[in-house]
Amino acid sequence: MNNNIIEIILNKDKNTNYQCDFDEINNEYIITVEKTVIPKYCPVCNTKMYSKGIRTRRVRHPILNNGKTILIHLKQRSWVCTNEMCKHRTTDEFSFVEKYKQTTNMTDLMILNELRDLNLTAKQVAKRFKVSDTHVYNIFDKYVNIERFPLTNVISIDEVFTNFDNDRKYSLVIMDFMTNKPIDLIESRRNKYTDEYFSSIDIEERANVEYLICDMYKPYFNGSLSNNVDEVKLKMFLFFMLQYQAHLSLNCSIFYIYFLIIFLLSNF
Repeated sequence: MNNNIIEIILNKDKNTNYQCDFDEINNEYIITVEKTVIPKYCPVCNTKMYSKGIRTRRVRHPILNNGKTILIHLKQRSWVCTNEMCKHRTTDEFSFVEKYKQTTNMTDLMILNELRDLNLTAKQVAKRFKVSDTHVYNIFDKYVNIERFPLTNVISIDEVFTNFDNDRKYSLVIMDFMTNKPIDLIESRRNKYTDEYFSSIDIEERANVEYLICDMYKPYFNGSLSNNVDEVKLKMFLFFMLQYQAHLSLNCSIFYIYFLIIFLLSNF
């Protein structure tokens, strides 16, 4: 592999030595990286430190254009202060990878670039870069900040299964009912998340919401949605009425359903 490519991946880390080999069985490059051994002094008391040995970390890098992957064997030397009153401990640090992470920093940027393709799911991106889909979600949350759209006079809410973790299995989608355009996505439908979210919105904007369309999930009515959206008219039965019509196989056109909704909104 080209040395310039290796130096870019390693972020031209100072005092770093590397050796590159190719594993034909796994079709991947193996780069062994370690720091040049130089005298090291304690950052706390400025006393000379001594090495306690080397631990090898396995760090992965995304695929190259030729389809091959990179596995970095990172040899980290641990150091201990010789001052008996201090005994400060530290390890070698590398600029191209964060502490405890199993992928290079460049991986995050490549995943973000891949997420620009709206046809790809987080699971597909995770499989391509050999990481978990949770890792992809965390990267997106860390680097991407999408501002929400303002609340409209008729909003609809519904949950979607995202399964971020046990506390955030279902996220809450807020949409403009009249235009069918998304307004925002709350990471969880639980009250402690929705309370904080709606409380952060200016009271004048919340007062503009006249109708809320949702299902009969109890926290929607006992929690932040009914408390924070002033004098909102809850159309909880609307979803179930349309569902009931579909169950009875009534031959209703889209226009009929649309005008029925408008009628209900104007006569609540």
